[in-house]
Amino acid sequence: MRFADKERIEHLDAKLYNCLDAFPSPAKYDCFYTNPPWGASNAGESVKVFTQRGMEAIGWQGEGLVVIADDNQLAWPQQVLARSQLFALENGFFVSKFQPKMHLYHLDDEPDLKSCNMFFRSVPGMNPPLAASEAITDPDRLQNFYGKSKEPRVHYVREKKRLD
Repeated sequence: MRFADKERIEHLDAKLYNCLDAFPSPAKYDCFYTNPPWGASNAGESVKVFTQRGMEAIGWQGEGLVVIADDNQLAWPQQVLARSQLFALENGFFVSKFQPKMHLYHLDDEPDLKSCNMFFRSVPGMNPPLAASEAITDPDRLQNFYGKSKEPRVHYVREKKRLD
């Protein structure tokens, strides 16, 4: 938010939030953007959790962008891409645009890994889920959430007020 305040962008809002907690406010945003953990070690479950929270943020109606691994040389990115698209369809969204291999990462374990921008849009006329947002507590969804043997741990981030 400091960026928006400094640049006097009045219509930009950000909140500190842990995606494993229930979404704090219902349907108050127009679109979402997320760059989730890759999901290489959990069949894309971490991607689905972050995408679900984005969909909840827009009340299951609108558009979103997910940055996700996209590499034809590796099997897991293709599997995660397919599972993410299926998750979107099951929740009333479709892929409206796809920008393949947009980014290159310099990761120790995958030095040539690329990622894409996958845009989702809600299907017109679909009824959004009626269930309230709930915390993610299912051990199967949390296993290897941030990579192999890297389950989430609770951390608190507190922003210090600055004078500028």
